[in-house]
Formats: sequence, structure tokens, C-alpha cells
Amino acid sequence: WGAGAEEGLYLHISRPPKEESIKGLYDEFEAVAGELAVPLTIKHKKVNISAPAVAWEHEQFAKRKLIAATLSSRRTPLAAPGMSSLADRGAKAANATSVTRAVRLVAEALVRHMYGHPGRQLATFADGTSRATRPELVEQWLKVVGAVPRAVPYHMPAASASTRATALSRAAAAADASSGAALAAALRSALTEYSSEAIAMPFRLDPRTASTPYQFHSVTTATLQVYQTASVMFDIYAAAGVAVYLAALFVVLALATRGAADTLELFKRAAKPAARSPRTRAKAA
Repeated sequence: WGAGAEEGLYLHISRPPKEESIKGLYDEFEAVAGELAVPLTIKHKKVNISAPAVAWEHEQFAKRKLIAATLSSRRTPLAAPGMSSLADRGAKAANATSVTRAVRLVAEALVRHMYGHPGRQLATFADGTSRATRPELVEQWLKVVGAVPRAVPYHMPAASASTRATALSRAAAAADASSGAALAAALRSALTEYSSEAIAMPFRLDPRTASTPYQFHSVTTATLQVYQTASVMFDIYAAAGVAVYLAALFVVLALATRGAADTLELFKRAAKPAARSPRTRAKAA
């Protein structure tokens, strides 16, 4: 999305336009792209059901025979280590103006197809109207979506969202908590503000049937306990202080019980090397 919609977009599909309904949907995308002066090319690629990884995001849905497509500014997918989308990079790596134009392209095409107005220039989301797509709103949603891992919604159930807060504020709170469930609830709440037919459909990855060698994990919440301890020098100083205290206590008790002369004699005998006995000297000879 660095190049943006100005330099062209590619609609990657997995199902060829054989059916009349599917062909009509693709035609709407091409018609709206022509009206918005956005170069659009439809790229068909057959999905490999047995492949452990997919090149485009929509291929996961195509494996279940669902109509899906990926809109991208790239003609070919990136290599596996560098694969990413707007959900990974967020607003910093995307051009909000280009994404806004792409959002309007998708919205206009879907509205004409769903409400049965093929080929009509409705301009439902034209600039300057109350339904116009605002770049600042798109940029905020990019920040929110880019802060939540994509694998989380597959493992966390949808959470109930408060009806008082706005959808965007709830989504921002979801991004701070890295909660996929809260993000899904915020997206659903945003749809229900403009439509009464918004339904959340769970789509979980089944490890028994999913053709992927990877295992996804949800976010783990834990409390880290940090304790501040004394340094090694503190232990050395404490040991030296105890040794000095015990030595001073011994000297005080010896002076109190034996007297100064006996105490001094005791230290002299301890310092003088012990004399060897005659038997020890004979053995040494």
C-alpha cells in the first residue's frame, strides 16, 4: 500500500468468473475503479488446497468455497518471511489517502452489487456528503487494527461491548489491551450503527482440518513480580562486620574473665608454631 491506489490496484481472486453473480461482482469493481480513475487489474490464481501456506489472505476462505478476494497494490505476493498486510503494519506504513480511496472503491462496488444496481453511477460515498469516507477516520482504524495480532480473533470469543462508548473508542481500548475479542466487538458495533443486519459469524481454525503446520496461540495475561535485592558488596561488608563483631566480643569476654596478661598469653600461644615432639622428629629423620 506504499504505492497506493494512484499507481494501480490488483484484485486477486481464486474463483473464475464463470457464475453470473460472481462475474457481476467483479464487473462492479472494474466499473467503480474506472469512475474513480483507479487502475484495477483482476488477477486469477487457483488455490492449492494441500499447500501448508497461502499466498493471499482470501485463499483461506477460498479453501472453504467462500467467495473472497484480496485487494492489494502488489501484483505478486511477497516471500513467506516478508508477508504482511495492513493489519500488520498499521497506519505508519500505509498511505491513509490511498487506503481511503480503496475503501470507497470496495464500498461503492459492494453497494451496487448487494442492492441490485449494476452499472449505475450512484456515488453513494461521494466526497462532501455525509457518507463520505474520511481519511482521518481510516487512519485511526489502521492504528487500531495494526495494534492487535491477527491470530487472536481465531481463538478468543466475541466480547460484549458497551453501548455508550463509540466504536472507535472501544477499538482503541482493545488495541491497548491487545484483545482480538474486543476488536471484533468494536467492528460489529461500528456496523450496527449504520445497519441493523450486522451479524458476527465465528470462523475458527480447526487444527484437525486446517492445512497448516503452524499452531496459533491467544494472548496470555500474567503478572511479573520484580524484587529489588542488595548487591554482592553488601554481603561482603555484612560478613566482615560480623567477623569484626565476634572478634571484639571474644576479646572483651577474655579480658573480663582471664585478665589482660592471660589474654595476651593466649594470643601469643595461638600465633607461635607448635613444637614437634621427639617421636615426630625421629620419624622425619
